[in-house]
Amino acid sequence: MLAVGAPLVGRGDFMGTDVLKLYAPWNADTASTFVYRHGPINDTIDAGIPERALLRDALVADHHVQLWDPYPNGGVPLGSQPNTGLFSPLGWPLLLLGVRLGTAWSALLRFALAAAGLYWLARRLRLSRFSSACGGLVYSASGFVVAWNGWPQANIAAWLPVLFAAADALLETRRWRAAGVLAVVVAALLLEGYPPALVAAGYALLPFLVVRWWELQRFASDRTLAVRLREAAKSGVALVGAAAIGAAYSAFQVAPFVMGLRTYNLTYRNVESASALPAAALLTTAFPWALGSPTHTIAGFPNFVDSFSFLGAAATVFVLWAILGGRPRRVPGAVHAYCVATLALMLLVVYAGPSSTRSLGGVIKNVLYRLPLMAQVPVSRLRVVSLLVATLLAACGIETVVSATERVVAPRRRRLWRLLIVLIVGVLLLERAA
Repeated sequence: MLAVGAPLVGRGDFMGTDVLKLYAPWNADTASTFVYRHGPINDTIDAGIPERALLRDALVADHHVQLWDPYPNGGVPLGSQPNTGLFSPLGWPLLLLGVRLGTAWSALLRFALAAAGLYWLARRLRLSRFSSACGGLVYSASGFVVAWNGWPQANIAAWLPVLFAAADALLETRRWRAAGVLAVVVAALLLEGYPPALVAAGYALLPFLVVRWWELQRFASDRTLAVRLREAAKSGVALVGAAAIGAAYSAFQVAPFVMGLRTYNLTYRNVESASALPAAALLTTAFPWALGSPTHTIAGFPNFVDSFSFLGAAATVFVLWAILGGRPRRVPGAVHAYCVATLALMLLVVYAGPSSTRSLGGVIKNVLYRLPLMAQVPVSRLRVVSLLVATLLAACGIETVVSATERVVAPRRRRLWRLLIVLIVGVLLLERAA
């Protein structure tokens, strides 16, 4: 609440509307001492907020969904597209309170959802309440959630741990209530209006569920292979069914959106094979102002929003401790390995170089971007996955410190392999930075 501040009670707003002071005709009244401090957020003001205001006003005043926005470029689809994210639960404050006041409360709800979702996921992975709560605080204040405020990307990040926890609960229990929760989460993600982040989340979720299923099967050694495969098929049907129900919930916007894609040429949005973030941008993981500020990013780096990967200096130390020092005894070993492997993979893909080279990161990226729909996922957006697994590792690191007697210390050979992996990733990233 302190971070969002006075806009929660209507004093000012939680939008970068002062960007208007830089443009005609408003700049005619702008004082010479004015300094713009909010960075490259123009499209939240000239597109996002006006669309949400138009849609909300039509619902309140005329009691119908405004399907068409007549103002930009002769008109564009509005209510038939999920782009505004207004019908997702994180957009409901804008519907109830209006855009000016609702934007602040939506941001507060997003922080709360990110923290609660990570807490739920960490508890399902058997971390203590204290470590889970610390993880929730770390994730809710992480760079992707904060820097993308005003865009649907931040809301996708807030829903991501809830998606993992809900899918894990359904995989384990196969109850109708768990299926209903997952369906609601999938519907909310689809209604947020940014499919590329959802695609990245889906590809990260699949191996996580495989790992979790493997852990569950370890405790059922009396089952035959046929029985295990039959149980896996039932869980798979339950997960796919819940996702399909979620898609049906959101079909009023998603179906017209999918049909409308046929009229667009999306090749211009394909990710370039040579794209990668500078490795030096990783410094923002521990030091938020390493690349400058949102307004003045150091030359040679992408804009601040695309580069900001803040996790926290203390959290970064706990991540390294969780990788090198062992895992909490209660956390499944396969889950810990999944988090380490996924983090290393994301670092190599996002920072370690173009796929046109023969670097390890380039080879992995070349394979990853051959998967269906991945061509539409910008490389920088994959940081949402890396920050999620890094936060889980930070929570594991905290757990090993507060419960030192419950730590599983890896054998010397395994510790050396972990150290070798960290060194290889570090060398590749330093080579990229050079």
